[in-house]
Amino acid sequence: MHMIFFYLTGVILRWPVPIGTTINAQSCKKVLQDKLRRDIRKKPPGLLESGILFHHDNAPVHTARAVTDVSAGYKWELLEHPRYSPDLAPCYF
Repeated sequence: MHMIFFYLTGVILRWPVPIGTTINAQSCKKVLQDKLRRDIRKKPPGLLESGILFHHDNAPVHTARAVTDVSAGYKWELLEHPRYSPDLAPCYF
């Protein structure tokens, strides 16, 4: 399994989740703090300073307080995900 974060022009972070790792609020928070923020700084230049619009599905791990506190602390704007929309179905890879 991978956690993938992308931008208009491509992938920012593709993190292979180690076998046996449970994706919970704490592990998601750690990826946001330790990996995603670092990689946002690398590409594209100035993205972090221009403001981040962060969109995810409504999975409980993504809406957990520990995770939303990280994005709020970084002043990333969370875009609301509709409860259901066939036009916004999960990415299929």
